[in-house]
Amino acid sequence: MKLFTTAAAIDLLHPNFEVTTTVYTRGKADATGTLDGDVKITGHGDPTIGGRFHDGHATAVIEEWITDLKRAGVTTIKGNLVFEYGYMDTDYIHPTWPADQLINWYEAPVAAFTMQEGCVAVRVMPSRSGKPCVVQLDPPTSYLELENSCVTGRGLPFITRIRGTNSVIVRGGVPARSGLTEVFVTIENPIQYFATVTNETFARGGIKVQGQIIITPRDTRSDWQPVSQHATPLEILVYVINKKSQNHYAEQVVKIIGAEKKKEGSWTAGTSTVTEWLTEKIGVPDGEYHQADGSGMSRDNRASANAFIHLLRYMWKSPWREDFVSSLPYSGDPDSKFGHRLRQAPYARQVYAKTGYIVGVVGLSGYVHAASGKIYAFSFIFNRYHVGVYAVYRLQDDLLKEIIRGG
Repeated sequence: MKLFTTAAAIDLLHPNFEVTTTVYTRGKADATGTLDGDVKITGHGDPTIGGRFHDGHATAVIEEWITDLKRAGVTTIKGNLVFEYGYMDTDYIHPTWPADQLINWYEAPVAAFTMQEGCVAVRVMPSRSGKPCVVQLDPPTSYLELENSCVTGRGLPFITRIRGTNSVIVRGGVPARSGLTEVFVTIENPIQYFATVTNETFARGGIKVQGQIIITPRDTRSDWQPVSQHATPLEILVYVINKKSQNHYAEQVVKIIGAEKKKEGSWTAGTSTVTEWLTEKIGVPDGEYHQADGSGMSRDNRASANAFIHLLRYMWKSPWREDFVSSLPYSGDPDSKFGHRLRQAPYARQVYAKTGYIVGVVGLSGYVHAASGKIYAFSFIFNRYHVGVYAVYRLQDDLLKEIIRGG
């Protein structure tokens, strides 16, 4: 599904589209730095507010907002800190995702505000033998309750979250001379999480909020003035979705498509927009495509190999070919898992393709450059196979080698 989501986003929104998070103030700051008014932050679903693009420092973007507020003369907010989330709905978890995997990073909640990709990074390190392990959360926050019974000595740490709560559990042990263990665990209620982390980061950074945290879909007061904005180009999100196969980014983007094209940031609006684009503009036949989510995590998704080929042909001929193809992993690519396959000459860099996997389904679709100079669009989809996954990978690779040699 990620190919369909990213291709639709590129074609419908264009690569220069930006996802913004904007900080506003209302009222005036006096000579002491006290703002006689409120601060509002408006979210549009940017998944990059976290550590991925900031050297593992989850609150780096919020700290940029602190700098800009101080530059505007604000160190104390007399009023409220308002979080405006109405760009997206509050259906955070898709109803058809596997319920037993909801604490894992690839089923992170989806919302107009997302911190650390809907997760908290739990970092476990040894201390002295027989003593409790050192556990750090990034971002550091009181929003989560930590229960640490991990002991330095031997064994492996077990890191989880109690479902339905924000209690993080760390058990087991770590060898005294071991390194860092890091696990990303999802959280409950992503908007409240984002608001709490922002307020706590403001306090640490010298911005005092005297009022309350207000979470609202809309604040339409007309006297807001922008003081800071974080903007992420669509091409960055597409890169992470395709190169890193990051589910959370794909889900954020499909809701962004719905918000921009149907004024409704929901799975229903986003997936129906993608489906209409595929059937009406690209010509995918009825009955060969059904999209439930943005990433392919849901088992309600359906796509034929023919639907993939229609998509790939269209994007090859579109003005956005370079934007789309360059986002795909290639054979030998050091930035993607697919890069471990076909990495020797003459196959390296000859295949640009996206993998797809859920239990019982293995897919690979993209472009292959044959020795003859011809470019082929291909789609291999395996369902209900009776061999190991790696045997399917080897068969896919053998097929691609044959196309490269003889195509």
